[in-house]
Amino acid sequence: MKVLLVNPYFGNLVYAPTLGLAYLATYIKEQSGCEVEVHEPVNNFLNERELLEKVKQADYLGLVCYTESRFLCFDFAEKAKKANPHCKIVVGGTHATVLDKEILKHYQFIDYVVRMEGETALLAVIKGEPLDQIPNLTWRSGDNIVRNPDKCLRGTIDQFHIDYSLIW
Repeated sequence: MKVLLVNPYFGNLVYAPTLGLAYLATYIKEQSGCEVEVHEPVNNFLNERELLEKVKQADYLGLVCYTESRFLCFDFAEKAKKANPHCKIVVGGTHATVLDKEILKHYQFIDYVVRMEGETALLAVIKGEPLDQIPNLTWRSGDNIVRNPDKCLRGTIDQFHIDYSLIW
């Protein structure tokens, strides 16, 4: 199974890597055995067309969604779904955490929204656990949008680390 984690920002401003994607990628790779790639188009010098080629081979596409770049996220998600209709698209990040239901209501090509910390929720989705049992997940059940309860991560931040080979 292949998982792509992407910050779909194709702008030309000075940009720093999204450490949240690095933590997420490390956790998913170690806990699932999936092939995981992190792509920061600005840092990896990828254009949209090149990244969409990678999406064609993915089973899951995780997109980080910040308020300032939300329309870039939604635009890329729509193109990704057209490039690979079978790929499940998961959106997370601060904007998605607050506007999860609205995102699923207005953007039918997005399959799931992960709120708050995404490590355990995304892993559960990838493993095929029952959607109604996954905390921090917002999803569709027929015509209804379901918002599962929130759950903070237990333990300390020390339980997470970054495999830097995933982001360089």
